[in-house]
Amino acid sequence: MSNPTDNPDTGVKLTTTPPEANKSADLKADAGKPGEPKADTRKPAAAKAKAEAADIGRTASAAADEAKASVADLAEKAKQGFSEATEQARGMAEDQKAAGADRVKGIAGAINRAADELEDEIPQVARLVRLAAGEAEHLADEIRRRDLTDLVGVVHDYARRQPAVFLGVSALASFAAVRFLMTSAEKRATAARTADGGAAYPTRSQPAGTPGTRDFRAG
Repeated sequence: MSNPTDNPDTGVKLTTTPPEANKSADLKADAGKPGEPKADTRKPAAAKAKAEAADIGRTASAAADEAKASVADLAEKAKQGFSEATEQARGMAEDQKAAGADRVKGIAGAINRAADELEDEIPQVARLVRLAAGEAEHLADEIRRRDLTDLVGVVHDYARRQPAVFLGVSALASFAAVRFLMTSAEKRATAARTADGGAAYPTRSQPAGTPGTRDFRAG
């Protein structure tokens, strides 16, 4: 509240205002000024959160890319390992196929030799046995030439087209092989006895002599 005072020079009364009143008036004047926005403390916090979220997103994207690269690398290694195993298995199968062809070729040769043994005794059978040998040789060639997946189909197709010949030749081949082996064994035994100075034919057991003689053999 203002207090009037006398000016000694002019004699005019002056009014003075207390300091508290001046401060209150200044605050009111400041509050009433238009166009001056108040400071917003929420904006820096929002910007910081946005920056942190962007950093997290970049980190997650980098981790995802690294995981994808690791998975792709593992898949490529697995593919290479499977390819190598497949090639190795194919190589082993080819080796087995070649060995099988060699066996069949050997059987064909044995059947031909058996046919030679039968030529004088049973020429009709010998001709069929030679047919079996020819089929065995053809099968050996097919084994070498064809892929493994085709071999079963080749045998089935031949058996379907010529079942009688297929079964008959198989039986004759077995018979001829057994006959050839028996004949070969007899020849080897005869050759061994001849080399030892014995007879070239099987010896029969001699009857025992009478007691007291040189030919007597105890039973």
